[in-house]
Amino acid sequence: MPQPNSRSKAIRPAAYTALVEALTTIYWNKDPFELYVRAMLKDHSELLAQLSFPSSTKREVSGQLVNLLQANEARYLDLTVALMLDIADMETFPNLTSQ
Repeated sequence: MPQPNSRSKAIRPAAYTALVEALTTIYWNKDPFELYVRAMLKDHSELLAQLSFPSSTKREVSGQLVNLLQANEARYLDLTVALMLDIADMETFPNLTSQ
């Protein structure tokens, strides 16, 4: 019987890059961005503790988060997919519209 491909549950590097871009751009302002990330990571305080919201840009925080998710893909696969699906489901962007 053939062995399942161990990479079948791996996320492609390009998808991680797209996640950085999406996280950076779905909110124009830093405060709503931070609220969103904190809400999505509410059950992962170990990740939140490693993000430097006050001293970093949205892009830097997004990169930090995605690097952490990618570095421990097996542990955070469900969270990563949840982030991707939540962002993909967004149909309106009130924070961007108000700008």
